[in-house]
Amino acid sequence: MRVKSGDRVDVHYDPQQGSARRRSGRIAPSRSSTKTPHIIVVDKAAHVLTVATGSSERNTLESRVSHYLQHSSRKRQAFVAHRLDRGVSGLLVFAKSPAILGQLRDQFRARKPERRYIAIVTGILPTSFGHVSFVSADRGHLDQISTLEEGEGRLAVTHYRVQKELQDTSVVEVRLETGRRNQIRVHLAEAATPCWAIRATGGRAAQHEHWRLNRLALHALSLGPGTSVTGQQLLFTSQPPSCMQRSSTDR
Repeated sequence: MRVKSGDRVDVHYDPQQGSARRRSGRIAPSRSSTKTPHIIVVDKAAHVLTVATGSSERNTLESRVSHYLQHSSRKRQAFVAHRLDRGVSGLLVFAKSPAILGQLRDQFRARKPERRYIAIVTGILPTSFGHVSFVSADRGHLDQISTLEEGEGRLAVTHYRVQKELQDTSVVEVRLETGRRNQIRVHLAEAATPCWAIRATGGRAAQHEHWRLNRLALHALSLGPGTSVTGQQLLFTSQPPSCMQRSSTDR
C-alpha cells in the first residue's frame, strides 16, 4: 500500500515470525510459559533449537529455560522430556528434576500425554479423519523414513482430522499416538499431503506460493502431562501463530 504524509502506521511484533535471535545474540524462546512445582511448559518460537545438535550451536531453548530456572527458583537445570524440530512452534514440557523427567518419559513411552498439532498441507487427504501408521527408521543426519522392512524401525502412529479444505490445501489437526523423530512431517508426506515448508520432507510439493517463511507450517496446539507427574490433570493450549492463521483463511 502506498502511504502519504500524515498517514499513521501501526506495527505489531509477532515473536513467531522473523529472526529468533535478538541483537544481543540471545534467543527469544517463547511467547509465554507456565510453571508448576515439577514442570515448566514453554510456548516455543520457530527457528529455535530445542537442544544442541552437536554443532557449535549452544543458544538453545534448553539452555535458556535452564538459565531462567537458575535465576527464578535456584534450580540447576531444565530437563528435556521431548523435542520439537527447529522449524516447528508450540508447546514443550521440561522437567525440573531427574525424577520428574523419568516420570514424563515413562508417560511418553506409554503414549499417555495428549499432544495435538495444527498443520497446513498441500493437497486433500482421502478422508476427513483417520490415521497413518508406518514403521519409522533412522536414515541418519537426523532424518527419518518409513519402511515396510520388519525389524528395521519402530512403529509410528499419527491420527488426523481435517479442519478445513481450501482450493489446493488442507488445514489438518494431528494427534500423536507415538512420538518418533519427524513423525508428522514423514506421515503427511507419505499421505501425499506434505506440510508446507521452504525446504523439508515432501520436496517441491511442500513449497507453496502462499508460504515464504523459513519454517514449517506446523504448530503444537496442546499438551497434557498426566496426573502422576503434576498431581492433577492439566491441559496446556497455544494459539497458532498469526502467519498460519492468515494462510489458513479462505482464498
